[in-house]
Amino acid sequence: MNGPEPGIRARITGEASAAIEFAVRILRFPLLVAALAPCLPAAALLLLSIGGSDAITVVAVFAAAIVGLATLILLWRRHRMLAAVDPPAALGRELSQAFDVADAWGDIDTALREINQRRRNSRGAFRNLRSLFSTLMLGNRTLSRFTEHHRLAPFAPPALALTWYIVLACLALTAVISLFSVVVAVLLLFGAW
Repeated sequence: MNGPEPGIRARITGEASAAIEFAVRILRFPLLVAALAPCLPAAALLLLSIGGSDAITVVAVFAAAIVGLATLILLWRRHRMLAAVDPPAALGRELSQAFDVADAWGDIDTALREINQRRRNSRGAFRNLRSLFSTLMLGNRTLSRFTEHHRLAPFAPPALALTWYIVLACLALTAVISLFSVVVAVLLLFGAW
């Protein structure tokens, strides 16, 4: 058998699954807010487009389609993360299977000790997940082992990076569409459009 004795293996997978579950619990609400944030400005722009020109309507429909797509993708990724940690014991079993690579257990234990020493808050939750799984990825073989397990796939570094980029895209959409909605409202108010 590769790795440490069963008691140590159980402790390591238990700590790893607890760290992942804690981070997902913290990120549950911020991910929901980020996903839904651009919906209100997009709806406002759609309402404003009713009284505007065809150009405004086309821009509003296009913006609403992009917001809808980004929102659905982020909500789906959030759902996958939440489903992956429920129940935590199943996540631990899949972690154990994925960690079953020679010499991986010592690196995993070191990464967990570093993460446990850090302050656990929502600001550092993505960083903790990235740090944990960057340490755990011991080459393409291990990465492929993580992506083979449906509970672990949302937490592999490429998946976490994509989720983070989608969050940033949703927040950028919120800012841009809000600004555009205000400009359109002012122009419609003064009859300039």
